[in-house]
Amino acid sequence: MNTCASGGRLIAPGRDWRILSGRIKTWSRIFVNQPVTTETIQAVVVSRAEMMRYHDPERIQAYCQSCEKYGMYWSCPPFEAQPFDRLADWSHGVVVTQKTPVVAASTPADLVDQFLVARQSLGERMLQCEGEGALAVIAGHCFGCGACTRPRGIACCVPARMRYSLEALGFDVTGLAQGLAGQTIPWPESGLPDHLLIVGALLCRDFDLATRRAGAVRLSAKLAAPQELARRIS
Repeated sequence: MNTCASGGRLIAPGRDWRILSGRIKTWSRIFVNQPVTTETIQAVVVSRAEMMRYHDPERIQAYCQSCEKYGMYWSCPPFEAQPFDRLADWSHGVVVTQKTPVVAASTPADLVDQFLVARQSLGERMLQCEGEGALAVIAGHCFGCGACTRPRGIACCVPARMRYSLEALGFDVTGLAQGLAGQTIPWPESGLPDHLLIVGALLCRDFDLATRRAGAVRLSAKLAAPQELARRIS
């Protein structure tokens, strides 16, 4: 495991899934002493124009101000300049949704832990699916380092691993999921939802690449770990 000079801990790519798998097994025992439930992954190829219908950075990034971690990650607002404007050219996207059933008898604290595991599971798979000309946009803040250097006023020590979320780039995630992927993010009026919906995207330079990356994401849903996915699509 590498450590950058500024103290941020970088998760070595070859070890990500083993670390994550151990955390999943540990947390599943903490929840209700039963295995983690099955995830359903969907990938839909859409045009940039279709995604841009749900791009409203002023409104979406304003929501981030209510987050207790606001200003704690370089991948999240506030920004001196909009990161969306600095992205490489892309013409199509792959909207990726991961539906994960909530473990029975969960508490609100359990639900947060399950969300963290689910989002990193999808994020690591999407990173394996990137390839040249495609950029993964993950759910939630970046997890490239064990601890972001932003609270200490130090620049990101591994910018090549930093990834933004759809919200950070100004996308309405609820709108994207429902309007383009036909999926609804559950917001129950009371109690806990019966499933989590994690949403990410791959921004691709052209339609053909987006189609191939979508295929890689679908393949990932059938494989046990991202390392196996990397072997199959390399």
